[in-house]
Amino acid sequence: MKTVFLILLFLTTNLDSFCQTENRAKTYIEGRIVSGVNKKPLADVYVSLKHKNIGTVTDSMGYFRFGEVPEGKYHLITQYFGYGETDTAINVASAPLTGLKITIEANCSYDKSKAEVDIKSGEPKLLLVGSIAPVVFKNQHKFEQKYKVQYFDFGCTPPAYECIEEYNKIVFSYLDKKYGEKWRREARPDVMFLEEEK
Repeated sequence: MKTVFLILLFLTTNLDSFCQTENRAKTYIEGRIVSGVNKKPLADVYVSLKHKNIGTVTDSMGYFRFGEVPEGKYHLITQYFGYGETDTAINVASAPLTGLKITIEANCSYDKSKAEVDIKSGEPKLLLVGSIAPVVFKNQHKFEQKYKVQYFDFGCTPPAYECIEEYNKIVFSYLDKKYGEKWRREARPDVMFLEEEK
C-alpha cells in the first residue's frame, strides 16, 4: 500500500510540475487585418496557423487573437473573399506577440483608376452585386441613356467590396458634377454604396 501511495505521489508531483512548465511555455498572439485598398480594418477574415489546425476570424474592427500558443515559429495565413491569401512568418517567444498589423491586397479588377479610365473613355458604370439571376428594373435603360452610364452586375462573384466602393464613389462624384444630385433619386436602389452617401 505504501508503494502505491509513493507511486501516486510521484506521478502527481511530476504531472503538476509538467503542467506548470507547459503553461509557462505558452503565450498568445494578437493582431489586426487591414485592407490594402483603403487601409480600413476587415471583419470576418479567416486567420489560421499553418499546419496547426487552429483558426479564427477577425472581429468587426479587424482584430484577431490566438490564446495558449506554444513558443515556436509559425506561418500566419489569411484568407478572405476577393483578396489574395497571405503567409506571414512569425516567431512566438515567451512574451505575448501583440500589435501585429497585416495588410492584405485585394484582387481589384475595378478600382479608382479603372473608374477614371472608364469616365475618360465615356463608359462609366454603376456597379451592382446581385445573384445568379440579374434583375432588370423598369426604367433601367432610360436611366442609362439619360445619364450616359451603364449598370454592371457582377452576379454572385464580385471583386472585394472595397474595390467596388472605390470605383463607384469616383463615378458618383463624376455624375454629381455633371448632372447634380437628381440622378441619385432615379438610380437603382441596389447600386453598391449609393445608400451610404444619401
